[in-house]
Amino acid sequence: MAAPVVNLSGKVALITGATSGIGRATAVLFNKLGASLVITGRANDRLQALADELSKVGTAETFPVTADLTKEEDIKSLVEAAIKKFNKLDILVNNAGILENGTIENTTLEQFDHMLSVNLRAVFYLTNLLCPHLIETRGAIVNVSSVNGMRSFPNVLAYNISKAGVDQLTRCAALELAPKGVRVNCVNPGVTMTELHRRSGMDQTAYSAFIEHSKSTHALGRAGNPEEVANAIAFLASGAASFITGASLPVDGGRHAMCPRRARGMSAEEEEYIPPNDVDDNGFFALDAPVLTPPHNQSPSPSLEIRSSRRIAERSGGRYPNREVLLRRRYSPGLPGDESLSRSRLGRPLDRKPPIVLIPKRRPTAIVHGDESPSDLNAKPPVLLKSTADVTDGVSLRRHIEEQDRIIAQVTTSPVFRAKFIGSIVDVPVALLLRHGPLDVEVCDSVPKIRLLGYPVSLSFIVDTTKVNPADLCFDGLGPWNVRGGARLSMTKFFFNKEKTKCAPGSHDFCVQRKAYVHPHCVPPGSIKKIIWQITKEDDTCRYVRVDYLLLSLS
Repeated sequence: MAAPVVNLSGKVALITGATSGIGRATAVLFNKLGASLVITGRANDRLQALADELSKVGTAETFPVTADLTKEEDIKSLVEAAIKKFNKLDILVNNAGILENGTIENTTLEQFDHMLSVNLRAVFYLTNLLCPHLIETRGAIVNVSSVNGMRSFPNVLAYNISKAGVDQLTRCAALELAPKGVRVNCVNPGVTMTELHRRSGMDQTAYSAFIEHSKSTHALGRAGNPEEVANAIAFLASGAASFITGASLPVDGGRHAMCPRRARGMSAEEEEYIPPNDVDDNGFFALDAPVLTPPHNQSPSPSLEIRSSRRIAERSGGRYPNREVLLRRRYSPGLPGDESLSRSRLGRPLDRKPPIVLIPKRRPTAIVHGDESPSDLNAKPPVLLKSTADVTDGVSLRRHIEEQDRIIAQVTTSPVFRAKFIGSIVDVPVALLLRHGPLDVEVCDSVPKIRLLGYPVSLSFIVDTTKVNPADLCFDGLGPWNVRGGARLSMTKFFFNKEKTKCAPGSHDFCVQRKAYVHPHCVPPGSIKKIIWQITKEDDTCRYVRVDYLLLSLS
């Protein structure tokens, strides 16, 4: 039997959030398909303008009703007005929704309640009130959820929860209403070209970058448009989907398939393909396969695991007998000789000092590095120039570097190498990668030892991983980053083609892997961060790691 063509003639549909984005596109499409419409939104002028536009195009009637879905009285009035106008309802499209950024740590109760009130509570209450009318017409309900309801993303906690609730509400209602002839489904859009993200606080520049970034996070290589989601809604609402209920239909260009699990500690704008390795709950640091170290440095363990615990390491063959795990302690500034601040986890020859590589960045910095301490611990530390933005020409640049070298010489006797700072955080590893053989800057052949006195600093260094195992970068003198219950870590992979532009996995020439660490024992929380960049190009054995530290003021 041939599937019926999508046709909504003679149907009455109620669409929430109809003044923009997916809701507007759905209203326009339903109007073309012959449905009479009840459209609702908070902006009365935009709502009336849409009604006037639709009345000029289609023959079916459009009835605008202004309503705030966070208010029970408005929802009741909306239902009464819709039924009074058309005496029936065949289709309900719960589209209205909002997006606000926030984590478990900084989302307020008011934000959480507001997000769930619009995205979930209103969907429940409107569906609840309209059930008798939809049962009478054996109608259909289509809820607009999100890929965030199927997959978890950081920094949009309440939004994720609200959309997961919409998915669950869809399935539960589908089971309960199926015997009464009402179908309930939902669509799960990915990044779609609407006002949703801009209303969440993005400016035009950030939004454009976000849309461009979406090309690498969606399997089809682009963001979606509202009309594509509207097509899916029309299908589920029509008789063409007569044997579909309780379904969550991804309309996301394959986004859900490219996101097996969440990237912890990343913002919504940084979502990337997440490789299957991380610091797991057992305290293991699992290397990628293929790993980024040359064969003579690779772990002989078949599972390619480098374990932090001495007991586990000895049981595995004693690969790293000199490593130990310190008990969890409150991290706070102290004297340079304090073992809790300066003891290194990596054994080194006594006749050499680890190198230090400094890269001044945007903020004033002052820090003591290396194994030598200043003679007067109470002396006010020297401060670097206010900002590299003050450097406008070659002469001022040389003076700037000379002044920094003079200050650095006062606070350390360890070898100091200076690397060129490149403004774009993504361009740095690519720039390193394109140079074959020796770099134009010196690189570390051992793990730098960093000593803190409580002053803020931002620094970076480059490590040659043919001589240093990337896992050893966790043993830098700042305590355990990767022990059980320890550091929070997020990992992303960036893929570039020959033109050095982002591309999808599988068609890339360069792979840049980023691991972002947050120290578990710093006060205030999150004030010590570290980012490790690992770069590969095909089977190139000359690989480098760039490590960025951001050490804020401690208290």
